[in-house]
Amino acid sequence: MRKIIGIICFLSSLCSCSPIIDELSEDSEADLTSKLSWIGETDKFTVSDKEGLRLDDKAKTAGSAFLATPSVRVRGTRWEFRVHLLFQPSINNYARFYLASSADNLSGALNGYFVQIGGKEDNVSLYRQTGDKLQLLATGRALMTGNSSPDVRLKVECDDNGYWTFWTRLKQEPEYIKEQQVWDTGFTTSVCAGVRCFYTASRCNGFV
Repeated sequence: MRKIIGIICFLSSLCSCSPIIDELSEDSEADLTSKLSWIGETDKFTVSDKEGLRLDDKAKTAGSAFLATPSVRVRGTRWEFRVHLLFQPSINNYARFYLASSADNLSGALNGYFVQIGGKEDNVSLYRQTGDKLQLLATGRALMTGNSSPDVRLKVECDDNGYWTFWTRLKQEPEYIKEQQVWDTGFTTSVCAGVRCFYTASRCNGFV
């Protein structure tokens, strides 16, 4: 039976992750985010019922920050989340949403899967991480190129046979577009999901 995990991900209002029956409204997603148990670099984020998680690194220096929440699902699961940036992502300002991880420290070595939003390319990509080694599994269209405020919804699904599929939809698009499907059975267990932001000093609290 497929499990659906809903996430709100503003890349500064970053991420909620809870079981849902149907698609949630943005307000409902953010409200769920604030009710989850978060561990990690909690001093670098704020949580609100309205926005969910928001990056707020008061050190105002370049770096990375992560939060994680318990999540054990991998197979037969669909993750849904939204990313709204008020800037165009770059090689120095991007985020990873960990769908599954063997460790709750997302800045260290782990086994799992994540979706990267931005980076060298202005797209969304699916990766497998083994220890500290990254393997690109699937790449989507460059939907954020030239967009200074991309607002994207994503769906990622891993079926019972290990086929991973992901879809994207810009706010102005009427429906989801299927990006890619790939088969990977590297890992079937998880202890948490979460988010990790990579940012320059000018974006240490500017993921809004």
